[in-house]
Parts: sequence; C-alpha cells; structure tokens
Amino acid sequence: MATVSDDLKPLSVDPTKPGKLRVADDEVNVQLPVVQAEWTDDVAQFRGPKKPVTKECVLIIDTVSGEAVLERISNNIQLKAIRDGRK
Repeated sequence: MATVSDDLKPLSVDPTKPGKLRVADDEVNVQLPVVQAEWTDDVAQFRGPKKPVTKECVLIIDTVSGEAVLERISNNIQLKAIRDGRK
C-alpha cells in the first residue's frame, strides 16, 4: 500500500472520467482528464518520486459494517503538477 498526495488538484479535473497511473522504477506519473478540454488529449499531469517508508500505517474504517483495518504503508508518493506550455 502507498499514500499519494498532490500539491494542487485543478478544479478543471473531470471526476466522472478515469485517469491513468504509471509507475516506472521510482517515479509515478498521473494523468487526469479535464472538463471542457480544448484538445482531446488535454489532461492534468502530475509527477513525483516513490519513496519507501518503514514506520507508517493507515487506519481504514468501513462505516457500514464498522470494521476497522490497520494497513502498513510501504511507499509515499508526493505528486507535483506538471504545467503544459500549449496554452
């Protein structure tokens, strides 16, 4: 399990469409579709390093069943927005 966080998610990201996640060695790339895109391939792009962590966990609580699970985190990913120069 890994934690992923970003520095800024633009309001233009379309939450109804799937994005793409690519992991290559120690780098992660994320592409999220945007609403009212000028080009068909317009996406919000994020990139960041995948860093191993040893002493972090996350508590996942199912509010319906009340079940709680403690999961150990193996990696932390801090994403930064990549600016596109086309506009």
